[in-house]
Amino acid sequence: MAGLLITEIGLRRDQRDILKAITIGVVPGKVVTLLGPSGSGKTALLRAVAGLARPHRGSIRVGEELVFCAARRIDVPAHKRGIGLVFQSDALSPRWSVFDNVAFCARLAGGKNDIKQQTGRALEQAGVLDLAGRRPSQLSAFDRRRVAIARDHLRGDSGGL
Repeated sequence: MAGLLITEIGLRRDQRDILKAITIGVVPGKVVTLLGPSGSGKTALLRAVAGLARPHRGSIRVGEELVFCAARRIDVPAHKRGIGLVFQSDALSPRWSVFDNVAFCARLAGGKNDIKQQTGRALEQAGVLDLAGRRPSQLSAFDRRRVAIARDHLRGDSGGL
């Protein structure tokens, strides 16, 4: 039974190797922890698996599907990989309400029609519509993450809610 297989992944940023020939296999149902100092490539590896960073070499297999292979020029888009990635920082503006934080990203994504409706729908799907008038400092860490997920969904950084 296949889980996650990362083979010889290499990733560069600004002509500098971030990942050098990383190979990891994860059995389904097992929990794996990536440990290392700041800047060691933990997040870069997770971003590559999720399809948010494009390696220059190697392959990534999720289950039976080959989602990335540099040699065969296979690169399944992030929104079709079925992988979620939650970042450590929610990066919400402390001066804006929950609604304004999410609406801002809808505007950045080019949404000119019905921004209020799009924002309301994203907040509802994330389960935080009732918090729309609050500021991030008035939210729990869990609620801030849900607001960030709603925002990122409208910005196009996630596969969906």
